[in-house]
Amino acid sequence: MAPPHIGARIAQARKAAGWTQAQLSQRTHFSVQLVSAVEQGRKPASQAFATAAARALNTDLRWLLGQDRVHRQHDPEQPGPAGELRAVIDAWDDPDIHAPLDRLDVLAKRIVAGERLRHRGRYDELAVLLPPLLRQLYAHTADTTRGTELSEQVAALLADGYSLMHAAANRYGLVDVVAQAVDRHVDAAERSGDPLRPAVAAYRRTNHQMRYGNFTAALRSLQRAERGIADIAGPIADAVRVQLALRQSVAAARIGDRNLADELVTDSRGRVRARRLPVAPYPNVIASRLNADMHWMTAAMEAQDGTTALQRAREVTLPRSHPDRPRVAHWHLDLARAWLLHGDRSRTVAELNTARRAAPQHVRYHPSLHETIATLAAQDMRRTDSLADLARWAGVRV
Repeated sequence: MAPPHIGARIAQARKAAGWTQAQLSQRTHFSVQLVSAVEQGRKPASQAFATAAARALNTDLRWLLGQDRVHRQHDPEQPGPAGELRAVIDAWDDPDIHAPLDRLDVLAKRIVAGERLRHRGRYDELAVLLPPLLRQLYAHTADTTRGTELSEQVAALLADGYSLMHAAANRYGLVDVVAQAVDRHVDAAERSGDPLRPAVAAYRRTNHQMRYGNFTAALRSLQRAERGIADIAGPIADAVRVQLALRQSVAAARIGDRNLADELVTDSRGRVRARRLPVAPYPNVIASRLNADMHWMTAAMEAQDGTTALQRAREVTLPRSHPDRPRVAHWHLDLARAWLLHGDRSRTVAELNTARRAAPQHVRYHPSLHETIATLAAQDMRRTDSLADLARWAGVRV
């Protein structure tokens, strides 16, 4: 059975390789003190540290992060929403063109409804909505009697549908479906006739790259996407550029380039303060002052600087009514990690519970929740009722 927290798994892999902590330190370019603290569970491992350790030890990053346990929570071979998501992603070239087709404006409204479900963290309902929606779009794509304009409109709707599929499949741990959704999103975006959609698809693709620790590749993808829309003017293009820069800041922080991360996020904060950018008509592209401020805190958190992260968080007011519940949950998961680095156990548990309330379906199997709970347990053998309840709910051994 795998050890319960990332530090113990790193220690296990290091000892199997016959290395000392000093040797792992040399190969990852992190201090021996940090290696020791992470292995003992006294400090949580950052994404950058976990990625460096996985590469040095030639070990699966998902295993180090505990994501293999998360994925086993859902058996993709069982009938139900997870199995139907796999079935529909595989049916892209086998449309039922004899079925009655709904109008495209009706399907567009269903895309909007799906985005609302994603914003609320209601992935089980999203997984039920997506299969018939995508099958309808497949049938429209196969209808060769329609013109080019309609084909581009269908391609744009497909791009948004695949973006939602990415989100739903990710919650079910369907790694192969996520990868296919990413590829299909890129292809549909390029056929949509919208010059900004390929950049949005590249941004979405980096979710998959960063999940597996390919932060440098993600940074390059984002930079290429930014260059690709450099000549496009207008406020919508500016909003996409801000979102690309914010994601670059996270990638830069995770490869240890804190100066670049802070430069990117500071520039983005300046741009959204200088002018109010419109809401872009693409899922999850939010060039708002609040989103930039949240990334400002995240840049410090990814650099393992809990004190600065908490200082920056105090300058950010997150509305109670914020509609994107997974985004709210991420904010509180990051705050939990910051308080953990700061040494405040009770505030860490409080933030984890707040994240749970914000988006339970999103948080329950999130690696950050699992790792923070395991680190708390490794630091202190006391079992508070709140921590024990969280652990039981998330399926974490403590």
